[in-house]
Amino acid sequence: MNPISLWLPTVCFVLLLLRPSQAIFGGSQVDVKQYPYTAVVTYNGSYACGASIIGARYILTTATCCYVYFDEDVAFMKVRLGNTDYNQGISANVTDMGINPFFFTRLYINSCILTLDKDLDFSDSVRAVPVLPWFTNVTVGQQVVLSGWGINSTNTTEMSDRINAITLPITAVMEYNLNAIDQDGKKGVCPGDLGGPAVVNGTLVGIIGGTTGSCGEVTRASNLVYIGYHYVRAHIRDVTGL
Repeated sequence: MNPISLWLPTVCFVLLLLRPSQAIFGGSQVDVKQYPYTAVVTYNGSYACGASIIGARYILTTATCCYVYFDEDVAFMKVRLGNTDYNQGISANVTDMGINPFFFTRLYINSCILTLDKDLDFSDSVRAVPVLPWFTNVTVGQQVVLSGWGINSTNTTEMSDRINAITLPITAVMEYNLNAIDQDGKKGVCPGDLGGPAVVNGTLVGIIGGTTGSCGEVTRASNLVYIGYHYVRAHIRDVTGL
């Protein structure tokens, strides 16, 4: 047996345990029409993780999120879209959960694509975000927008009822990962943001993968799964054709 299979479930479970009370830190409340590609994955009615609409029938999130439900019935998984307020919007049914096959041996290849049972009806509040084209680079200094439902104050640990967004500078570009840090330590992501979109100039460049420290803590990076990494980008192409 591959040793990673022994501790992978524990890693994923611990990350998901953190999600209810920790999410986008220091964000501002926005209207979903500003970020209509932002989605929420739920399982059996409970929040699972953030996600991005990348096609009429495809939702992108992290494999870390999906793996928790690997042996569960996908019929209980749904995607909530078009909602400024968390409990509103429309609900779409999931028919397939496609974890990147390389994730099982390399956790940093952290993508999962959910296939819906029918095409979405796009509108001002529900729309796909363009995915980073092949052979397109992201550079240090570019501003990345992160969106989701999370805390926006140090005085609370409760998730926001409304969508929040923050903008951070990209501070490091690695082969499979992007880092973004607020040097003032007032903004950042937390484990609860797992799976949400990371967008530069209207293009999806990453998936929120977590943080290396406390939410928004200075020098603690918001870690983003880099869509430009070959194994992640190829996964998107192979499943969706994009």
